[in-house]
Amino acid sequence: MLSSLKQEFAKKLFDFGAAKFSVDGFRLKIHDELEQQGKPLPPLSPFYFNFRDTMKDNPVLAGIGADVICEIAADEISNNNLYASVSTGSLPSALLLGESFGKLVLTVEEGKGWKSIVNDSETRWGKYSVNGKKAMVIGDLITNARSKIEALKILQDSEIKVEALVVFLDRQQGGVAYLFKFGYSVYYAFTIGEVLEFYHAKNIIDSEMRTRCEQYVHDNQF
Repeated sequence: MLSSLKQEFAKKLFDFGAAKFSVDGFRLKIHDELEQQGKPLPPLSPFYFNFRDTMKDNPVLAGIGADVICEIAADEISNNNLYASVSTGSLPSALLLGESFGKLVLTVEEGKGWKSIVNDSETRWGKYSVNGKKAMVIGDLITNARSKIEALKILQDSEIKVEALVVFLDRQQGGVAYLFKFGYSVYYAFTIGEVLEFYHAKNIIDSEMRTRCEQYVHDNQF
């Protein structure tokens, strides 16, 4: 069962439009990735969580997100020198954590490397000595985790140590197991199964939509 804080977070994600459901389905990043690779595309997803657009200008959600990370990964917060955000949707919460615990926050961008953030606005590419330091990686969600592995490689190429990742949502489509294979610990606020159960109990989605989403996850493992 979700804690009261996780329930509040899940409810506000829906209230602010981050959590969406549709019988028509949504195109996801995984569709773009597979299309670029020339691989068959899975069906459109009946659920979609848009942390990117809803978290960036929403201090309420960002604050609850930071509190949730504290709840699920308290030891990692104190045991790491840096916080590395690997998605736009997780950055506002990562910045709040950095401010609260006095830790440098990095963002990781494919093709450029890592970027440090100072005072919430000043950014510099590779200006800080981070070699040998340990980072907790923070993301918004995990689907197949390929993009997370790419971000981790960028950090490791700079001799930044990473042992743990924290995300808000595990879509339960193979990403967490994939990261386990590489020896990483993964903490998440909730799985999609837990969110569906909660939304169904609160009459946010009906039984038909819950079943549709659960079947989609079952049929589409990456």
